[in-house]
Amino acid sequence: MTLQELIREVRDLIGDEGDLYSDLVITRQLNNAQRELAEVARTLSVFTVPVTAKQGCVTRPKDLMAPKEFYWQELSAKTRWRLIMRYGYPPEHPDNAADPEEVYVVGNDFYLCPTPIRDGELIIVGVPEVPDMVNLTDTPVLQGAERVMVAYAVWKLLASTEGAGAPNVRAAAQDYLRLRTEWSIAEALRNPPTEFFRR
Repeated sequence: MTLQELIREVRDLIGDEGDLYSDLVITRQLNNAQRELAEVARTLSVFTVPVTAKQGCVTRPKDLMAPKEFYWQELSAKTRWRLIMRYGYPPEHPDNAADPEEVYVVGNDFYLCPTPIRDGELIIVGVPEVPDMVNLTDTPVLQGAERVMVAYAVWKLLASTEGAGAPNVRAAAQDYLRLRTEWSIAEALRNPPTEFFRR
C-alpha cells in the first residue's frame, strides 16, 4: 500500500472525511508505527565503528536506530568478544584502561568500559533506521506491516482527541496490540534468529 492508501484507510476507520486530521498528522503516526515495529522486527544490521586506544566514547552510527548487541574486536590480534550492554554512565575509575568488557549507552553515546588500551573496532548489531514515508507514493519498508501501522495510527489519533480511557480508544489499543503480536510472530518465522558471531 502507498502512503496515500494508508492515509485513506486510517480516515475510513475513524470516520474522518478530511476535517479532523491533516495528512501530515496521520503520516506522522504511520511513521511512528513503522519505527515501533522496526524495534520488534528480526531484521538486524551490523555497524562497525573504529576506535583508537584510550578512546572511551563513540557516537551512535547515524543509520542505527536501536543497538541489540555489542562486540569488541582488537585489530592487532583479530580477536573478538561480546560486550555487556548497560544503560547510564559508567562508574568512575581513576585508572580505567584495559580491554573493554562493557558498553554503557547514554543517548547517542556509547561508553566503553574499561577504556580500550589498544586500537580496535566496536561492532554493533542493531535495528537499522527506518526511512520515513514522505511522498504519497512511498510505501512502508517493513513487509506485511500495513494493517498494523493503520491500527497504530487509529489508536493514537483517537487517543489524542478522546482520551486514553475512552472505550473505543481501549478497543483500538487492543486491536493494535493483537495485530502487532501476529505480525511479530510472522516476522520471526520470516527471519529466524541468527547468531552474528560465534561466542
